Amino acid sequence: IHALEQEKKTGVAITNWRPFKFVFAAQMYGAGKTRLGAEFLDQVKKFPQDELFKYDPTATPQEQEEILQVVKRFEGAERRLYNLINKKTLRTVLGVMRSPPIPRSVDLQDIKEEILQMLRSPNIASKRWIYEQYDSMVRTNSVTQTGATDSAVIRIKGTNKALAMKTDCNGRYVYLNPRKGGQIAVAEAARNVVCSGAKPLAITNCLNFGNPYKPEVYWQFSEALGGMGDACHVFETPVTGGNVSFYNESPDSSVFPTPTIGMLGLIEDTEKTNPLFSGLKEEGESLYLIGKTGSSIDGSEYLSWIHGKTLGDAPYLNLEDELVLHKLILEGNEAGLYSSCHDLSDGGFVMAVIEMVLLRRKDKLGLDISSIPTTGNLESALFNEDQGRVLVSVKKGRESEFEKLANKLNVPVQVIGKVTDNNQVKIKSVGEFSFDELASPYYKTIESYYKR
Repeated sequence: IHALEQEKKTGVAITNWRPFKFVFAAQMYGAGKTRLGAEFLDQVKKFPQDELFKYDPTATPQEQEEILQVVKRFEGAERRLYNLINKKTLRTVLGVMRSPPIPRSVDLQDIKEEILQMLRSPNIASKRWIYEQYDSMVRTNSVTQTGATDSAVIRIKGTNKALAMKTDCNGRYVYLNPRKGGQIAVAEAARNVVCSGAKPLAITNCLNFGNPYKPEVYWQFSEALGGMGDACHVFETPVTGGNVSFYNESPDSSVFPTPTIGMLGLIEDTEKTNPLFSGLKEEGESLYLIGKTGSSIDGSEYLSWIHGKTLGDAPYLNLEDELVLHKLILEGNEAGLYSSCHDLSDGGFVMAVIEMVLLRRKDKLGLDISSIPTTGNLESALFNEDQGRVLVSVKKGRESEFEKLANKLNVPVQVIGKVTDNNQVKIKSVGEFSFDELASPYYKTIESYYKR
């Protein structure tokens, strides 16, 4: 950027800006110490060291020609180099291995125990013990109670507008498939904002990666940014800023590539459109699953937490389908069809169902799940993490309106159960859980970590 600015100010060609060439060469050489990179670096090193980092608008025509010839010779070499690295990385470094068959829990008691164990995962368990130690009422701008919605909702004083904000990223997805993982980071943050009743507007980011001079890390970074860009173009959410943190690693390994997204959304008029809550509100309402469910548990929290494996591809994602999903949620909320709304993410279908009960807004509310997604087996039905899925409780008597709207937008929906007042969660093909049985691991796990 500085080189281009200097060219614009002085009219002197960018070929005179020697640090530009040096950095380019160093990147190539550092990325795997390839022959191309080393050869280019040798060419650049021919320039006097004390002149290497100086901007020299007085370079002679011969010097300009020498630099230009070096650039022309290696023009496009960086792209060719990284294309080679990409192929090697895909094949041998990350591999994107398919998941091995996971032993099935034929005994339903085992399935029930796995569900309770999933609630103890730090990625799923409630962070309430932490955030309740902070004053959420500072400046009295919070529209909703902390943790009650899929994203934070803050009023803009003096107006009827409110902002919804959410930070999100699953580093495991980005590790398994950097491009798709980058897309999912943006898509899930946008979905959380939409599930609170807001239209996504823009993003910021905090990009956390290992050493960029390692070919696989540079590839992860490049691909993840490309994926973020793909999603931002579809959602029309510009990147307003952000930061990059490299070298997050130990001698043994680097962190999962984690491009954390901060999504901003807007509720135009809180007098006309209420924010949507995650938890159940009224007994007798129908619970619907929006979106498609596949049969894979690749990259899932279930695979990682229960079986100790981070394998397979990132979950299924279709950005265009996500955009239509936004429309269904927002238009339905403007029409007053929903009492609550919660997206499916870590832990899949069964965790989202349980969370809606644990976040309920009235005592005694529960769920009777009479239908679960039809997939390859019970584990994938319960724990699959395919993207673009949301649970909504539709107000009594408004079911046909909702189904007509979904049909109009060509979005698949399935009624899966009813809100009950029996203080439990009953799931077809699995069994029953009491509220306390679920609440204990969900709310107490994080606290127990800090009090050891």
